[in-house]
Amino acid sequence: MGSNTEEWRDNSFPDRYGDVVYVSTRAVNRAAREALMQYPCERLIIHYLQPHCPYIDLQPQDTGFPVQAPGVRTVLDGTKLPRGTTVREKVVDIITALTRSSPLRNLDAVNESHLWLLRERMGLPPETPMDSVRRSMGVEGLRRAYTENLRLVLDRFSVLLSSLQGRVVVTADHGELLGEGGRFSHGHGRREKLLLEVPWFVVKRSSSAIRSRGKPQKSGIPMKLL
Repeated sequence: MGSNTEEWRDNSFPDRYGDVVYVSTRAVNRAAREALMQYPCERLIIHYLQPHCPYIDLQPQDTGFPVQAPGVRTVLDGTKLPRGTTVREKVVDIITALTRSSPLRNLDAVNESHLWLLRERMGLPPETPMDSVRRSMGVEGLRRAYTENLRLVLDRFSVLLSSLQGRVVVTADHGELLGEGGRFSHGHGRREKLLLEVPWFVVKRSSSAIRSRGKPQKSGIPMKLL
């Protein structure tokens, strides 16, 4: 586990995977069923993108992703412009790099919202899809979009659950900051409690009921628990 997916990947599977690819919930379910058929006696880690952005219930222009023509499949790369294209962006890039460098990234006086507000006041576009939603819908709208994304992925997971046997753990590789203390998002090396402590639910498939509902688990849980 870690404060973002790449950190979780590197901590859990050192030197095994060099990239993270985000796909739809249906594709995850399909791959999970194929893995269950191929490795019926193995434990699996089934990793969904949601409730992480993009927020599925919103239109692409509201989520910070470019609107795509029907039938065109392209990488969702957010709203970022090329670095250093204007003087204002160069200034903001320097401030951003300094702010996100260790040990400044975990200081309460310096956080992501300050960088987002700086970009907004300088007339620059949102740096991330999450900031795009914050600008257009406010913090409460961002939280609603995140909650709806969570409902959507849980609905899709419930479809897969009927194919699973034995002990199933539902958890997350990291948390998300949605305006708590003026902080947003998640990033490598950050150590806020809400990023490192995540829900932990155990489902016993023999009865299809939640067997236990433990306390949030901290980063560093041994993978053998899964």
